[in-house]
Amino acid sequence: MYNVLVLLLLLSTRAQMEPYRGGHNITLLRSVLTVIRGRENWKNTPIFLGGHIIRFFKLDTNVYPLFPPSVQNFQGYVVSTPVGNDIPRVFFVKDKKTGRKQIRGFGYRTFVEYLHRYNASLYVSNSHQEHAINSSVNMGRIINQIVDGQLEISLHPYVDVPENMGDNSYPLLIASNCLIVPVRNEISRYMYLLLPLNQSSWILLLGSVIYISGVLYYIQPGLVHRTWDQRIGLNVLDSISRIINICSPSRIYNPSLRYFIVSVHLSILGFVVTNLYSIMLGSFFTTLVVGEQVDSMEQLIQQQQKVLVKYYEVSTFLRHVEPDLVDGVAQLLVGVNASEQVSALLGFNRSYAYPFTLERWEFFSLQQQYAFKPIFRFSSACLGSPIIGYPMRRDCHLQSSLNMFIMRIQAAGLLQHWVVSDFNDAMRAGYVRLLENFLGFHSLDVDSLRLGWTVLLFGWLLSALIFLCERWRFYH
Repeated sequence: MYNVLVLLLLLSTRAQMEPYRGGHNITLLRSVLTVIRGRENWKNTPIFLGGHIIRFFKLDTNVYPLFPPSVQNFQGYVVSTPVGNDIPRVFFVKDKKTGRKQIRGFGYRTFVEYLHRYNASLYVSNSHQEHAINSSVNMGRIINQIVDGQLEISLHPYVDVPENMGDNSYPLLIASNCLIVPVRNEISRYMYLLLPLNQSSWILLLGSVIYISGVLYYIQPGLVHRTWDQRIGLNVLDSISRIINICSPSRIYNPSLRYFIVSVHLSILGFVVTNLYSIMLGSFFTTLVVGEQVDSMEQLIQQQQKVLVKYYEVSTFLRHVEPDLVDGVAQLLVGVNASEQVSALLGFNRSYAYPFTLERWEFFSLQQQYAFKPIFRFSSACLGSPIIGYPMRRDCHLQSSLNMFIMRIQAAGLLQHWVVSDFNDAMRAGYVRLLENFLGFHSLDVDSLRLGWTVLLFGWLLSALIFLCERWRFYH
């Protein structure tokens, strides 16, 4: 059994109802402890100190708990809040059988399950309004209503609310907030011949041609009767043939052991290089090959990629940009209302990039899970990792019980289950759709062989130049 000493300070005047602060509070507490030490029988004995009446009681916490138990039953308490479309957190769908509007989204499901668990109910204050597919909730207005005391809590999960404006529940998610950028810079098919090897590999192959030509010049038998320029030309062609694994332009009879060993090694080298090159080249025709994408704020400025941002989030966006890049990024921001941003994203408008959290991207990316050619990608140009929870007033009495309920929901793994389930509901309601941009068969046309024609033209010009040099040498 634990005994607790409870001090009840009964202030003598109404003007003294303000809480004690600073040194006054500490001085009063020291005086009380001094009086207690000087009295042996302090139970049920009032003490008069500085115009205040102090009484002491002995409390049995097993019978009378010091702190009240947590509320488990709100007895039909009604929570009133407006609701709007905020895919995938909260959105409206229409039941095809009854024609009635229903609400979906992991934010709505979590909040409603919480109210049901604690015997409370939800009243949608704007249920009479029409909610178009391309409409979106105005979170700036909802935050202002919470600050003004018109709203106690909102079922729309949102980023962390400033302390001077309100409070947030335990976070539903802590997700990265990055730019969704359109997939651009697609590489033309005629450039595929260069892609299997990088620049250093091509330089290494060119150097190997020169090196192998020099080795063959000294060890290749049967060319003694030819001039040095004929031998060099034949050795260069021979080294190229061995690297690309085709027949040698010269025949060798009775090769020496040294030449035989070198030829075996060169054959293995040509086999490995040509097969790896062919495998890489063949894989390019089965997927979309793209070049450099936007993955940083520097690349965003370099490519002059416009960003569609909600007008009340422009300042928040710039606050997460490096100071030396703020001016360049600010010129690329296009401030619009939430509905315009959602309409552009749902319409796959590739003219803009969009700042979205990871959980939104995982939902929208389900649209292109079967697409051969993706429309958007989640870049590495991020703006922090905001805490996403339910915004509420600082004195909201639902906070403690809601926090415990959110932790149980997360532990059960229901959030991810609801995201996948809500995508199917959103697709039936027309918010999202599956992309099936299959890549049909395309035969190689003249444009696809542009690189080959360029090499052939260069070879013709080089051959003509060498022919003219030979004629000039013949006559002079």
